[in-house]
Amino acid sequence: MFSTPDRLSVWAVFLAVLLPVGYAFLGAATPEEMGEHLRETIIISGDYYIEENLTLEGDNIFVASSSSNPITIQINASYTVRFLNCTISSTDGYFRIVSYGRLIMKNTTVSNFGYWNHQHSIIIKGRGSLLENCTFRNFTTPITFSSTSESVIKDCLFVNYTGTPWVYTPPTSAVEAAVYIYFSWNITISGNRIVDVKGGDGQMDRTGNGIQPPITSAVMMEFANNVTLEKNSIEGVRGGDGGNAGLNGEPAMGGAATGMSIFRSGDVVVWDNVISNVRAGDAGVAALGSTIPSRGGSAYGIFLGYNLFTHIVVRHNAISRIYGGNGTTLGGVTGGGGGEAIGIFLYYILMYGNATVEDCVITDVHGGNGGVPSKDGYVGGSASGIGVAGDGTYRIRRNDIYFV
Repeated sequence: MFSTPDRLSVWAVFLAVLLPVGYAFLGAATPEEMGEHLRETIIISGDYYIEENLTLEGDNIFVASSSSNPITIQINASYTVRFLNCTISSTDGYFRIVSYGRLIMKNTTVSNFGYWNHQHSIIIKGRGSLLENCTFRNFTTPITFSSTSESVIKDCLFVNYTGTPWVYTPPTSAVEAAVYIYFSWNITISGNRIVDVKGGDGQMDRTGNGIQPPITSAVMMEFANNVTLEKNSIEGVRGGDGGNAGLNGEPAMGGAATGMSIFRSGDVVVWDNVISNVRAGDAGVAALGSTIPSRGGSAYGIFLGYNLFTHIVVRHNAISRIYGGNGTTLGGVTGGGGGEAIGIFLYYILMYGNATVEDCVITDVHGGNGGVPSKDGYVGGSASGIGVAGDGTYRIRRNDIYFV
């Protein structure tokens, strides 16, 4: 319910602003007949811009969006909106909450009930925000940060992500992640559980590199600074399988999968997380006459790449069951290799940057199987507990690695 002594007047404003002629609240036709439904359910059928401080508590909010009617709920700058013990749902996922102000969300569930999901549900672009003890279901990328203010995600549950991303911001089309941090500062992600993150099918890469799904990751960050990832549990990340190539000799690569991906970022601390069952996508069917192997995707528990100037600390993490994708030769003339699998991969920690990896436990890491041999044979993917490539300063000590 709203934090106002005159709740019915506030509901009347929502009724007038949010609902066009022909819409009504669920379960009744008139305010007199609605009774408690008036206090419990809001239907949002069009874009809504919030220009006041607002608290919603215990409300059911249904977003009547569709592919032909995508909906934005926008919190304008200087305002604070609180969702407390609410339920926000949609049948297809074509909606987003964009905050240029301050978003406080506690004990709230945000769900998409459609089979495919095409949308980021929450985009943080303004002042610091707090998401605590919330549940997010069935969105390609539930949370996107693009803000320099301090924000916290704490004790949340992320479940079931599938489909091809429909990305409004930042400007990329190759992100499938439960939490995506882009050009952001001062973020803490603590005590969350991320379950069953699934990549979409392969899409044609128009640059001529074949068919390959985007990277699938539970947590991904680019150009971020002062970020803490602590005490999170990640269970099940699956890269998308390669598509079926048709013409021009394209390969069909499997999609990469990572528990955490950290690109071009600094002052990042990754500690006391549990990451398990990360599996890259298998190669698809290459085009007839392809001379490029359709390789399986690569899988990483934690991937750190192109980090400049500042320090990265990876400490006290448990990583297990990391599987590279399988290769194939169907349609092609070259054997398709299996994808590599690495528990923690440090890739070009450049210039004045350095990285510390210590007191981690890494178990059960397996490269993907090679494809069926043809003209040039095949090769299985490599497997490593900790991998290092490129220039940088590294401190790697007191780690336990088993069954690689």
